Amino acid sequence: MKKFFTFLMILAFLIGCSPGENNNLDSENQFSKYTIQESEVKNGAGTEIIGTRGYIETSIKDIEEVNMKDLKDFYENHIKDREYSWFTIFLDNEYSLVFTGGNDSTIDYSIPDKEGASTDAKGVLVITDNLEEPYKYEEF
Repeated sequence: MKKFFTFLMILAFLIGCSPGENNNLDSENQFSKYTIQESEVKNGAGTEIIGTRGYIETSIKDIEEVNMKDLKDFYENHIKDREYSWFTIFLDNEYSLVFTGGNDSTIDYSIPDKEGASTDAKGVLVITDNLEEPYKYEEF
C-alpha cells in the first residue's frame, strides 16, 4: 500500500500541476540544481565499453516540485545531445524515471536494475503536442 501511495504522489505532482501553479520556465528550471553523473555502459561480458549512461539522484520530496515542462526542458537542454544509452532519474524509493535510448518520446516509470536501466516498467510518460504539459502518463 505504501508503494502505491508513493506512486500516486509522484504521479499527482508530475502530471497534475494546475494552471495556477508555476508551470513555466520564467523562473529557474527545477532540475537545474542537480549535477548529472555519468558512468560507462559495458557489453554483457563486461569487457568492452559500449556507451555511456547518465543519471541524477533525487528524493520524492524534491520531485514533487517538478512539472512536465521542466522535465521536457531538462531533456532538451541537458540530455538530448549527449548520446546516452539511457538516462535515469533515481528516486529515493525503488522507482525511477528512465529515458531509454536517448529518446524523449517516452519515459519509463520503472524499477531499474543496478545500472539504472528500465527493467520492470509500471507505466510510461508519453510525449504530447501540449507545450505546457508535454507528457501524459499511461499505466500498464
